[in-house]
Amino acid sequence: MRGTLCLTVILLILGCTRHPGSNEIGSQVPSDSLISRELMIRITADVHVLEAALLNGHYNRQNTRTLAAQYYKELFSKYRISELRYRQNIGQLQKDSKDFMAFYNEVIAELDGRISIAQKEIKQSTPKK
Repeated sequence: MRGTLCLTVILLILGCTRHPGSNEIGSQVPSDSLISRELMIRITADVHVLEAALLNGHYNRQNTRTLAAQYYKELFSKYRISELRYRQNIGQLQKDSKDFMAFYNEVIAELDGRISIAQKEIKQSTPKK
């Protein structure tokens, strides 16, 4: 029950985020395939929320694989990109370790912001005694 509630909250957070309207991974990404930094931050935050939900869901290995495939498909569909395009962009970011660390600090800030919003919403929806 707790795992289901946790997954529901995590998926709710994913669903509430705002949305904007091939080479080897890590090789040069064509300019028309580059994803904006702001969007990459949001997608990467969603990827981490999704992975946390799968890890905390207490599913057996086969169910986890099945759910992961489904969730990743939905995630990348939400942003209208392919998983390959996302991975290529991550590979491009990894080429500059300082910039990649800065990128991940921005991802962490995005996640912190989402946690703050979720905590406020939970506090507001909790009946007062």
